[in-house]
Amino acid sequence: MVGLYTSDGRDLDDGQPGYAGPLWTDSTDPILPSTIAAGATNNAVIETKSTAIFGRVSVPITEKLVFAAEARYTDEEKTGSDDTGSFVYEDSYLKPRFSLDYHLDDNKLIYASYAQGLKSGGINNAVVRDASFALIDLPDNERFYGPDENTSYEIGSKNRLFDGRLELNAALYYIDWSDLQVSVAAEGSTSTTSTITANLGAATSKGIEIESTFAATDNLTLNFGLALNDATYNDDTISQRLIRAGLCDDIVCRSDGNIGGNTLQRSSDVQWNIGIQYDGKINNDLDYFARADVAGQSEQYLSEMNAATVPSRTLVNLRAGISSDDWSVELWVKNATDEEYVSNAFYIASPFFVDYVPTWGNLRRIGLSAKYNF
Repeated sequence: MVGLYTSDGRDLDDGQPGYAGPLWTDSTDPILPSTIAAGATNNAVIETKSTAIFGRVSVPITEKLVFAAEARYTDEEKTGSDDTGSFVYEDSYLKPRFSLDYHLDDNKLIYASYAQGLKSGGINNAVVRDASFALIDLPDNERFYGPDENTSYEIGSKNRLFDGRLELNAALYYIDWSDLQVSVAAEGSTSTTSTITANLGAATSKGIEIESTFAATDNLTLNFGLALNDATYNDDTISQRLIRAGLCDDIVCRSDGNIGGNTLQRSSDVQWNIGIQYDGKINNDLDYFARADVAGQSEQYLSEMNAATVPSRTLVNLRAGISSDDWSVELWVKNATDEEYVSNAFYIASPFFVDYVPTWGNLRRIGLSAKYNF
């Protein structure tokens, strides 16, 4: 298998910083291009050109053992410009993946894999302004940020048991992560300065995932999933943004910015799901089903400081439908218990203010979906 990928994108940042109020209310005019002060706009553009070739080859070593190799070569160029000048970031990288599959029999498989991944680096727009509100050029160590890379190892097993009525899969994984990309305050930033991207230390993530589907009867199907994850920053990893913000007092967090051993933000130690579905026939032409799913996750830290958390949550989804060979109608309810919860949040740390910005999850939603096959 061989493939080719190419893209050409353009990102424009042309807003005006400093607005603290709402974009529009009954007592204020909306913000329009004509109302933005010409000397305060960002006028920042980043153009990205990316080309990649990728492929996979699978080789049977024996009747039971199969070796596969995959690779992706990417060539990328990013051109950035703002009122302080023009800048170019170029990078090329080759990332492989190797796997071994061993078939114990037609219904049992064990496997192992090794893979490298990368999130490309790039260019930061200038964000700091002087007393006259003119942009100040960023130094090279802040103008550019490097790639975010990881190496992952996985072993697992996939099985069909009891004449195919039970599927049981399990996997153990270990991820070695380096140069994580995070948002930090630029040197010399002010209270109206936005953040830039920088690379932060290293982390490891290890865990186990189990999933199973069981056809209890010809009509009733059960499924289950469990993921246990331990994701922590490596020893002596330093958080640059905590140091620059000057937030730590050696009680809540270390004043030298050392976050070694802390849990990665937005990472749950436990995630799980269970489901049940009943399928039946109304007559020879019509089928029906009813399904319930319950999913949960443990709390997540919002920053590398490990101070605030998004609480754990459990959500219930329901779905039922009727179908024929040509059409189907389904009634669904998401978050059936109308749980109020924060789905995600991000953390802003600066010498001027600290902010946790939550995103609320959807409350109960009820809908009807219909499909017709022509």
